[in-house]
Amino acid sequence: MDKAELKNLKKQANGLKPMFQLGKAGITGTFIELIDKYLKVHEIVKIKVLIATTTGDIQFYADEITKETKSILLEKKGYTFTVFRKITKQNRKDAYWAKQDKLEEKNQNNFDDSED
Repeated sequence: MDKAELKNLKKQANGLKPMFQLGKAGITGTFIELIDKYLKVHEIVKIKVLIATTTGDIQFYADEITKETKSILLEKKGYTFTVFRKITKQNRKDAYWAKQDKLEEKNQNNFDDSED
């Protein structure tokens, strides 16, 4: 990734609010899974580390999350950091079909409720 691309991505991330908060539970499998799912649909995510619950270095958390989600650390400011992962065609397909499955399940539940 060249400097111009990196600068453009940082510019895009500037207006975003943190979507996830890393709390006292730390980095769990569920937390990584949620970030991974989010990155399948959105390329950029901001993560805020709660001040009161941290005992370690923020860089450690950022490195661990980027390693587990196969993403790139765009920037780190204070207790917030931003990661990026390019969306692949397969990720888009997976996200689309997961959404379709949820809609189908919801419609089925509504249909079942109306039969009562």
